[in-house]
Amino acid sequence: MYHKTLSALVILLLCSFRLSEPDTFPKLLDKAKMSFTLPEGFHEVPAVKNIQMNYEFAMQDSAGDLEVRYTIRPIDTVKQKQTHMNFDNELTNFTIFNTILFNISDQKLKMPDIMRHVKKMPQNAVTQLFNADHVMGSMVNLGKEFGQDYKYSFILNVHKKATANAFIYLMAKDSSTLKHITRPVLSALRFK
Repeated sequence: MYHKTLSALVILLLCSFRLSEPDTFPKLLDKAKMSFTLPEGFHEVPAVKNIQMNYEFAMQDSAGDLEVRYTIRPIDTVKQKQTHMNFDNELTNFTIFNTILFNISDQKLKMPDIMRHVKKMPQNAVTQLFNADHVMGSMVNLGKEFGQDYKYSFILNVHKKATANAFIYLMAKDSSTLKHITRPVLSALRFK
């Protein structure tokens, strides 16, 4: 019963969280009050169609060792009040984030194990890197459809109250690549 109720809640949350019409990355940046700076040595790459998680923009380093994908979901405060969904609630964000982690992973870990790996970023780093209210992150082994040639991902949920949630997928073929992410790459997307 618990799993059916949790599954129904997650489906409702994800459906409520989707945009009614797809917006371009620049439009979403504007709606979410965010900025993006393409780091030196990176170039835009086309989005990979998949059923695990939509994203609006991706960039890759010149060697093809690291790809970073971005999903931006502005918070519509009017719709939030109408649907009684509180996207500023940490438990709601935690549930959505864990669902995304499970969906894009190789699904060898079950939900309780995935949830144990999620960590909150210290507030001073949250402010300095993203100008956000809170950030949580986790590592996952990627599933083939979302990951394509990439096997590992460090994923961040960057949240600013009454503004937006952004999901950053830092993806690599070798997990050691993720240990050398530079600040310009990590904070290329941030709140204004």
